[in-house]
Amino acid sequence: MLPDAMTEDEGGPDGSRADREKWVAWEGSWGELSPPRVRAARGLSLLATTRFRPVLSLLREFPPEELWSAPSAALRGWGLSPHSAEEFVIRRDRISWGATAEALSNCEGRFVPVGSAEYPRELMHLTVPPAGLFVRAPLPAWERLLGVPRVGVVGTRSVTVSGLSTAGSFSAAFATEGIAVVSGLALGADGAAHRGALEVGGLTVAVLGSGIDVASPGRHRPLYREVCERGAVISEFPPGFKAARWTFPMRNRILAALSDAVVVIEAGSRSGALITAGEAASLGRSVFAVPGPIGVGSHRGCNELLYVGAIPALDSQLLVQDFLYQTKNERGNRRGDREREECDGRPTPENCSSKGRRGAGDRTEHPHARLLLQALEAGALSLDQLAPMSGLSPREVSVAMAMLELDGLAARAGPATYCLTA
Repeated sequence: MLPDAMTEDEGGPDGSRADREKWVAWEGSWGELSPPRVRAARGLSLLATTRFRPVLSLLREFPPEELWSAPSAALRGWGLSPHSAEEFVIRRDRISWGATAEALSNCEGRFVPVGSAEYPRELMHLTVPPAGLFVRAPLPAWERLLGVPRVGVVGTRSVTVSGLSTAGSFSAAFATEGIAVVSGLALGADGAAHRGALEVGGLTVAVLGSGIDVASPGRHRPLYREVCERGAVISEFPPGFKAARWTFPMRNRILAALSDAVVVIEAGSRSGALITAGEAASLGRSVFAVPGPIGVGSHRGCNELLYVGAIPALDSQLLVQDFLYQTKNERGNRRGDREREECDGRPTPENCSSKGRRGAGDRTEHPHARLLLQALEAGALSLDQLAPMSGLSPREVSVAMAMLELDGLAARAGPATYCLTA
């Protein structure tokens, strides 16, 4: 499960009842965009440098207009150093709004503030969420992005020829199923991921460590233009902002939060793709990794991910299937094209009662469902017990049980152990 923005007991900075009430009011006002809120969110984005980033962590507790108008004493009380609080107030009063608005207009971009219905709510699971996103995308593409599953596909810039092919084919398989491919527009695996999605007419999103009007690297300018026209280019940094070493880890955290799971194609032991994988894991997202030869540097990072529990990505179709199963609960109503077709006219876990679920194998399309449900008639069984009883491989049992659990037909009775729900 994804972590909540805060626990019920935390409330605000000091957990007081008043702070909890402020949080409830802020949470309940999403979609209500007053001019002060939009202006405050944009101002916070313009000041989102490393020095003032602690202010953004307060967005999980207070609306942007309250943070933007706060006096220095309040900022100090919220954790900023006296120097940073004073400088924040000074810089806030000197912002050049016109230059940013002009730059945004020139690149045909727009600003999506935190609190907007168009702001991806998944970003609020970050410790430091962006105050808003600068977006360059056709409106239909952006609206579609908000309603479909999203997978991050990342890897090293110095990817092998095999890795380029894998990134492209995996991304094409995701895009064919209506799953948006999210990557960073960098050389290597990122570029191959974007191209793979575009080649099959799919949706792809590029998260930049620079402003949305900065097409970098230069070799990717044609790809950048195509993503702008057919997908989306986004950044938390304002137009004209140049990427720096410190901006890429920040970009990676947004990429991870926007994605329902992350697939690492190739990565060395110090690759930035591992930062994205680590961010995804910390948010409770599934991480997939493509295994590679031992001793080859560009595969070491992926092999290390597999060693600590990442899911092997071995085949494009199996990967898509595993992605849909692993992320079903977290995605909620965001479904891919195949899922929508399968769900039309079928009972859902929400509108089914538990009564009669022992014979529910007839209501699921998974080929192994009835066999496993019959085995569970005897009582709770572990995956190790179900595999020899059913004659299925451990992986087949694991995938099938994940689906039965999500459909409400089986439940966890302990570690890797399942029982019937009725």
